[in-house]
Amino acid sequence: MDNAERNRKRSGSSCRLRNATPGDAGAFYELIVMSSPYFETLFGRQGAVIFQSMFRRTGNLFSHEHVIFADVEGKPAGMILCYGRRTKQFGDIPTALHFLREIDFETLLKLPLILKSGTAVGAVKKGEFYISNMAVYSDYRGRGIAAELIGCAALRGRQEGAERLTLEVEQHNDGAIGFYEKCGFAITGDARLSVGEEKLIYYMAKRIK
Repeated sequence: MDNAERNRKRSGSSCRLRNATPGDAGAFYELIVMSSPYFETLFGRQGAVIFQSMFRRTGNLFSHEHVIFADVEGKPAGMILCYGRRTKQFGDIPTALHFLREIDFETLLKLPLILKSGTAVGAVKKGEFYISNMAVYSDYRGRGIAAELIGCAALRGRQEGAERLTLEVEQHNDGAIGFYEKCGFAITGDARLSVGEEKLIYYMAKRIK
């Protein structure tokens, strides 16, 4: 076991952090759609097949290798998907190829939209450790689980030599923005994301101590 297991952190709900396994694919898809609802807009019914398949595999940006789960009483309560610059550099092409193998003709027609969305989110610069997705099931919110997951991501980033945690959040999501600010993140920029409708997203970053 690595640090996600050895350095268990506990909230008042007996939250236990652990490395994801391929068997978590179903919960992973549920949670990733909570964190990024536009995935359903882009991939429709195929989304569950595509993302669970990639999660079970290694060597891509949605692999279980990059996911930490939080369990409460033995059940998944939340997860965080995070990785550094090197993982991003070597994972982009395998991830794109997997999408192309799996998508049907209807989804293929959305490829320009998918590529456009990819230019607005997901960049990882030198010294950064990127939080791609994070979500906690509604029944477990308010127990400090999200903060525990961010702390574990910071630990991984520090071990890789990263200096900053980074993420994106939609402008209208005041609750998430306020939470990230309490965790030490600050807005560093913005961009427009067009997925069905145009959205403004904020880039946020936090120094890793």
